[in-house]
This record gives sequence, C-alpha cells and structure tokens, in this order.
Amino acid sequence: MDPSSSAQSPGWPLLNILAYLYHHDPETKSHGILCWRDTIPPNSAPWRSRFGIFQVGAKCEPGKRPTAVGWERTAQNKLAPRMADLGATMDPLQLADQALSLNLKLMRWRILPALDLEKVASTKCLLLGAGTLGCYVARTLLAWGVRKITLVDSGKVSFSNPVRQPLFEFEDCIEGGKPKAECAANRLKKIFPGVVSARPLMTTLIQRFLTVLRMPRDSTFPFLCLVIPYPMSSLRQLKRMWRC
Repeated sequence: MDPSSSAQSPGWPLLNILAYLYHHDPETKSHGILCWRDTIPPNSAPWRSRFGIFQVGAKCEPGKRPTAVGWERTAQNKLAPRMADLGATMDPLQLADQALSLNLKLMRWRILPALDLEKVASTKCLLLGAGTLGCYVARTLLAWGVRKITLVDSGKVSFSNPVRQPLFEFEDCIEGGKPKAECAANRLKKIFPGVVSARPLMTTLIQRFLTVLRMPRDSTFPFLCLVIPYPMSSLRQLKRMWRC
C-alpha cells in the first residue's frame, strides 16, 4: 500500500523500502514497483494505483547507510517512529461515546447548566422490574449518560411484551421466553456498548429482595419499576432495610 496522494510521486514508506533494498542489494539496479492506492475499483474515475520500474541513479553510493525518513527523536534522544492514535476518529465505540457526550453537553447547556455529567456517568442505578416501566426508565437513564445499570426481574418475556416494552423483540418470546433481566441487559449493551448492565439471577420475589439488600447503598440508586402490586408489607420492609 502506498499512502501518497500524488499520482507521480511515491510515499515516504515506499522510499524507505527502496533505500533499504538498495543498501542490502546494491547490484540490483531496477525494481518493479506497484503503488496500490485504490481500496475499491473506481467506476468512472481513473485508477490511482501505478506500476513502474524504479531505476537506481548514478549518484547513489553503495554501502552508505541511508537516512530514514519519518522518524523523530524521542525524549531519550533516540530515533523512533512517531505513533498516532486514530481510535478517536475510527473506532465505532469511541465515536459513539463522543457523540453521546456531545449530545449531553448540549442538553446541559440548554436545560440544566449546573448538571454534573461526570457524576451522572459514574452513578450506579438499580431497577426493580424490567417490564414496561423498567424498560423506559432504563432507556431514559441511558440517554442521560448513566453507564452502570443493574436490572432485577424474575419474569420471562411473553408475546404481549415486545409491543409495549422497547427492550424486547419477537424472537425473545420463542420457546417459553427469555429471562427479562438478562434480555434487557443484553439489549442495552447492543444499543450502547459502553454501558455496564448486570442482571442477577433469581426466580422468586424473596430472591429479588435479597439481591437488593446485597447492593452497595452508598453508590446505588434504586428505581421501583414494579407495575404489578406486590404486598405493601414487603415493600415497606424493603424500604426500611435499605435505609438501615
């Protein structure tokens, strides 16, 4: 591959390779060079790739060490290639993260200038229930930059869920339905790969409450997203134990 944008001039990587070949094999006076510059075949435009014969000039001195081009001296005064991280402009994950951050900054500027986005991003949220309310709460938290979401639900996806709950699809209902918490956590990961979503395994309401009690209270914000009316005594007990 030749990174040169000029149709008549080779790039510096190719020049360094030619200098290397001449330094180690000065008897060879010509080389066939293919400068490949097309990633896809052009439709109507001419080909940018070139093929030619490189002839060694008379001014070249055999045995003399060529000077490398494109290297710079480091802090230790040593010649080394200069590295450039292009992840911010090419990595889809970083591009998505930058787009989300920019959107949140614009929202803060228009709505709430005092909002601490870094504190919001580091906040851990616990969602009790991954049904209709839980799905929309999770999507809203994700839109506001929350990266750590734990979903707690013991149910499975039914055929009536996908039309009302945006984190489920028809395929999730096949063969008895997938676990709601697991399916919702995986869907959040597909929507934004930067989110850290967990789904504790449980089968009963008691296990759900026990899981909540194991959560770190100092950094976790609970959201009660249970639409089905559970016994109020159990909810009061959960609230009292959470505060203790």
